[in-house]
Amino acid sequence: NSSGRKMVAQRICEGSARASVKSTVDELMRYHHGPTDEAGQDGKPVKIMAMSGPYTTSDSLDYEPLLDALNQIRVDRPDVVIMTGPFVDMRQPNIASGNIVLEFEDGGGKMNVTTEALFVNKVAAAIESLYEEDPTMRTQFVLVPSLDDAVAEFVYPQPPLHDRLKRPKEMQLPGAEGIEYGTLGLHHIETAGRGDEEGFKRVHCVSNPCTLKINEMTVGVTSTDVMLHISTDE
Repeated sequence: NSSGRKMVAQRICEGSARASVKSTVDELMRYHHGPTDEAGQDGKPVKIMAMSGPYTTSDSLDYEPLLDALNQIRVDRPDVVIMTGPFVDMRQPNIASGNIVLEFEDGGGKMNVTTEALFVNKVAAAIESLYEEDPTMRTQFVLVPSLDDAVAEFVYPQPPLHDRLKRPKEMQLPGAEGIEYGTLGLHHIETAGRGDEEGFKRVHCVSNPCTLKINEMTVGVTSTDVMLHISTDE
């Protein structure tokens, strides 16, 4: 590589294969017939729902597609919901232009906000409302970021969604009382409807791509359209 313009691979080091995923008989019995309050299925089949972003339309930041999906979750009450990004789509015209306006429902007017605050008030708050309305809901959400996400890191493989600050802070601006920054607001979902009680984890932030084990099933997930990339290079 004397010119520095290219690299030529001589060999591929794949490493040792991982052990196959398997469940013992005791684990299967606990998964399928254990009580629901101990992460069992009580003899019922596990129900998994998957959805993919973007969750906005091209002319609105009201997140109507997301709200419609959450209404269906209220009806179906799946065990697991796998949500792939983008959650805050950088290709959406308003977000791409920086014209991100948040309209308060209580008549408090409108305010230009960051992409982070948009996620908190539209995505995290919408999921939180499910548990505020019904604290007994046992659905768990898995959030997978996208390379088009304005609130995620732009590298592949992509790390999980995370807060920028360990301790979120509130904006000290007129009209911005109660709006936090440095956080995605997912911690509010864990306490919604529970008070000080502890329970199962409701939201799991995972990498892109990732492999999930849901009871005895292994699921591979990525928000990247691999087939599109392959087909465009043919």
